[in-house]
Amino acid sequence: MIEQSLNEIIARHGVSVTYTKVQTSSYNPDTGTVDSTTSNFTLKSYPKQIKANAYNMPSLIGKEVIMFYFNAKALKAVTSLSLKDSITYNSKVYNIDSYSEHVYAGEVLLYKVVAVKG
Repeated sequence: MIEQSLNEIIARHGVSVTYTKVQTSSYNPDTGTVDSTTSNFTLKSYPKQIKANAYNMPSLIGKEVIMFYFNAKALKAVTSLSLKDSITYNSKVYNIDSYSEHVYAGEVLLYKVVAVKG
């Protein structure tokens, strides 16, 4: 029942975002840079702009922060979350700062991902 409601809310009010997964990274001593291999996935998410303050996220004060809600099954079907990944929404790239899972009856139903414009 709850899972069905979450799916309907995200399907009805969510938008398509591009989730960029960093697959591998390696240091290139010739150029002095880190080279990364990425994969992109298009997922449905419900984005919510939040205002960071001294009580909820003091390290993000003054930054553009979006909280993305993802259906756990849809996200897990294509990738796993990592703090190295990013999300593209409205042509802006947001780097993942943190994430949490929300569990009901022993099953993860929803991921809440906090991302900062990078």
